[in-house]
Amino acid sequence: FQAEDGIRDCLLSRGLGDVYKRQGKYGVHLASYRTVKGAKRGWKVLKKKFKKELRDLRFATTEFDASKGKGTFIRLMGVGFKTKKAANKFCTRLKKKRQYCKGERARP
Repeated sequence: FQAEDGIRDCLLSRGLGDVYKRQGKYGVHLASYRTVKGAKRGWKVLKKKFKKELRDLRFATTEFDASKGKGTFIRLMGVGFKTKKAANKFCTRLKKKRQYCKGERARP
């Protein structure tokens, strides 16, 4: 479990199963970056911009290969949903404010 400036990086806390159980398996994909450091900076910006909406979510990242030679990206995730449906419902508020948001599975 790593806390840095109020940021919890779920990728670095895989050994804390109880924390994950409380958070739920699903999250919202809010942005993509090339590095975890960039995602952490992005989280700070989004937390300021959407203070009320993101207050109960925790920071996490997942990696994905964009294929077609584009390379690997880091998804900035806000986690804390028990179902994908709940995550997507949450996204409707952010989409109305023109913020990219998509419900996704954040952990196995």
